[in-house]
Amino acid sequence: MLVISFSIIAVGLFTYIIIRGFYLFWLHPLAKYPGPKLAAISNVWYSFHWLSGRYPWTLERQFYIYGDVVRIAPNELAFRSPQAYRDIYGSTHKGRETFVKTDIQDYSEFTGFPNLGIAAVRDPEKHAEVARDLKAAFSSHTLQSCQGVIHQVIDEFVLQLEQRVEVDITKWAEYLVQDISGEIIYGREATLVKAGELSYLKVV
Repeated sequence: MLVISFSIIAVGLFTYIIIRGFYLFWLHPLAKYPGPKLAAISNVWYSFHWLSGRYPWTLERQFYIYGDVVRIAPNELAFRSPQAYRDIYGSTHKGRETFVKTDIQDYSEFTGFPNLGIAAVRDPEKHAEVARDLKAAFSSHTLQSCQGVIHQVIDEFVLQLEQRVEVDITKWAEYLVQDISGEIIYGREATLVKAGELSYLKVV
């Protein structure tokens, strides 16, 4: 009896996989878009290349093979054209209906805290309101007023690099960004570049 039940389960599972694969490959709404065959029926293709660390280069090759739109997973497409970028991420649509984003950037359900970043604002009217509030921070006058601080931190950055034989440029770029951000946003004295380390790691 157990053997028969196992056989039924195995046959049922095999049938499900075949039917699902047929649907994803031939009948799915994204079936008309080109891409690797494995990507059309499974997330294995995407996951493998992403975890290997080679995904950006692999995707670039797919664009050369299939064109500006590539199916990278059963329910996902990747776009390369400038027009697609404007359609998806642009704030103006010239009379067309606004492209409302999904909740992929909504981390509140995981963190328990409200989303504060503009990327997580899905409502077009609310997004425009947040954008207006941020606009002043990126005006020409505001950016010009920050030049002195930026030059000071960069000068120290160059000085520190000149005193070293070899450096991990990734870490030093982080020190630079942290110091500039801290000076401009929080008024905090820039110390990471001068110290050549992330001081908070010592506490950890």
